[in-house]
Amino acid sequence: MFIAVILLFLYFFILSFIIKESIRKESIYPLLYIILFLPTYSFFQILIYDLSQNIFFVNLIKYSKDLSILSIFLIYLFGRKTPVFKINWKVTKLDLLFISFSALIFFFIVLPIGEANLLEKIIYGKNLLLISLVYFLGRNINYSFLELNFINKILVILTSISCLVALIEFSFYTHLHSAINYSSFYLDLYNINPTGNYGLSWTFERPGPIKRFGSFFADPLEFSSFLLIGLSIVLFKIFTSKNSINRVNYFFLFFLIIIGIYLSYSRSVIISVFLMFFISLILIKKYRLLLSLICISLFIGLGTYYFSSEETKYFILDTITFQNSSSLGHLVKWIQGILSINDNPLGSGLGTSGNSLSVDDQISVGGENQFIIIGVQMGLIGLINYLGLIYYSIRNSYKLFNLEKDFKLKYLPFVVCCLKFALIFPLMTSNAEIYTFLSLFGWFLVGLNERRFDKLKLIT
Repeated sequence: MFIAVILLFLYFFILSFIIKESIRKESIYPLLYIILFLPTYSFFQILIYDLSQNIFFVNLIKYSKDLSILSIFLIYLFGRKTPVFKINWKVTKLDLLFISFSALIFFFIVLPIGEANLLEKIIYGKNLLLISLVYFLGRNINYSFLELNFINKILVILTSISCLVALIEFSFYTHLHSAINYSSFYLDLYNINPTGNYGLSWTFERPGPIKRFGSFFADPLEFSSFLLIGLSIVLFKIFTSKNSINRVNYFFLFFLIIIGIYLSYSRSVIISVFLMFFISLILIKKYRLLLSLICISLFIGLGTYYFSSEETKYFILDTITFQNSSSLGHLVKWIQGILSINDNPLGSGLGTSGNSLSVDDQISVGGENQFIIIGVQMGLIGLINYLGLIYYSIRNSYKLFNLEKDFKLKYLPFVVCCLKFALIFPLMTSNAEIYTFLSLFGWFLVGLNERRFDKLKLIT
C-alpha cells in the first residue's frame, strides 16, 4: 500500500507540473504528458491495484487521464494570452472532418439509438472524443525544432527500454504481466476471466503455444503497434543523418525494434513494417531502393516458405486462407459487422461494436476491424468521415514533407505520414483506436502537422 501511495504521489506531482507549464508557456508539454504516461496507462493501473488492492486508486488514474487532457485542451483554447477566437488560422478540410466527427459522436450519445445504455454510450463516446480533443490541441500549439528534437529523444529512450524489457521477459520466458497479477485485475474489476495457456489472455500467445510479450504495455498487440512509432523515427534518422556514429546508433535501435516486433509477434504489424518502408522510400524518392526492397521481400518471403518446417508452412497457408483460428475469427467478425452495416446503414449506436471494456459482449457486433466498428456504430456517414480523417492526415503530411525546405523540419510530416499509412493494416485487423497512447499520440501529431501545413500553404 505504501509503495502504491508513493507512486500515485509521484504521478500527480508530474501531472501538476505539466499542467502548470502548459499555462505558463507556449510549449509542447501536453505531448510530454502523453508520452510519459499513456504508454504505461493500463500497466500502471494493474501495478497500483496489485500493490494496494484498492479500486479507488485505480479510478483516480483512469479519470485523471481524461480530466488532464480536457484541462490542458481548455487551457490552450481559453487560458492563453491570445483567446482562441482571435487566433488567425484557416479552417481546413481536416478541421471540418474532425468537427463533423465530433458532432456525430454527440448525436449518437444524446439520441436513443442502439441497445447500449446511456452510461456505456457516454464512456465509449468520450474515448472517441479524445481523438478530436488531442487533434485540436496539437492544432493550436506552436512548436520548434528543438522541442520536437527533445520529444524525439524521449521516444527513442522509451522505445529502447520497452524492447529491453521484452528481451528480459523472453530471457526468463516469463510474462511481466504475470508478475503483477494481470488476470486478478481484470477478474476483480471487469469480471473477465483469464484465458489461454498462460493464465492471462489469448493475446499473450501465438500458435504453438508460444509466448509473446507485451513489455510494459497493455498487451503484445499494443506494444507491437507502438514500435511502429519508433521505427518511423529510426528510418528518418537513418535516411537523413550525416553523422556516421548517429547512423550506427539508429541502426542498432532498428534491429532492437525488429526484435521487439518479433517478440510481440503481431502479423498485422509485421506487414505494417513493409508498408512503412514502402511509403518512406516514396517520400525520400528512393525508387531504385524501393524496387530492390520489393524484390528482396519477395525472395525472403518465398525462401521462408519453401525452406521452413511443415508446421510453419501450414501456419502461413492457414493464415492466408483464413483457416487459422485467429484469421478465421477476424473473418467471422468482419462478416458480422458488414452485415450489420448493410442492415443499419445509419448506424446501430455507440457501444455496439468493438473490443473496448465499455462494450457489452451481449450486444457487440463485429470488433476486429476499426473501420467496420465505426461503420456499425455510426453508420456509413461515420465510416466515410473516419476514412476522411485517415486520408487527409496522410495526404497533408505527404504534401507538407515536399513543401518543407529545411530538412530538419521534415521530421514531423515524415513520422506522421509513415505512421498513419503503416497503421492502415492494423486498423483493418483490430480495434486499434483503443490503444490509448498510439491513438492519442498519433492524432496529436496530426494536429501539429496540420498547423504547419496550413501555415506553409498561406506563405506559398
